[in-house]
Amino acid sequence: MANVKLAELRLKSRLIHQLPTLSQCEIARRWRVDPDTARGIIRDAKIPRARGPWKRARYCILDIWRLEGIPISTALSRSDHSELMSPLLKVSDLAEVCRCSSATIRNWVRAGMITSITLGGSIRFHDHVISSLFEGNEVPKTEFITRRQI
Repeated sequence: MANVKLAELRLKSRLIHQLPTLSQCEIARRWRVDPDTARGIIRDAKIPRARGPWKRARYCILDIWRLEGIPISTALSRSDHSELMSPLLKVSDLAEVCRCSSATIRNWVRAGMITSITLGGSIRFHDHVISSLFEGNEVPKTEFITRRQI
């Protein structure tokens, strides 16, 4: 029953909002992973194929956004589509922007200072979330704990 409702939601949203469908290679480019890795993630998440006249499998962007943790209300808002369509950032990309090491970024993720997505063991970030987090070129402040404070 839930699958039928989800399929109807996909179809209606694609028609109303003119949301695209993506091939596995397009999804891999978006996630910045190898196509085989993207294929495995799609298979493990059991994302259904979009209906259409395509020879190769295509997937509704709503399902991809759902897998990435984007709320439905944000996904259906037309004003956010351009931000949501941008490729995800890698840890190294964010480290370059923040002028710090990749290990620091991973520590921030572990501490919950930055919202991230884990895809196939790789950490990825939404560009719009990071830009809103660092508005005004602010880097998260870390409090260093000395041994005496422990």
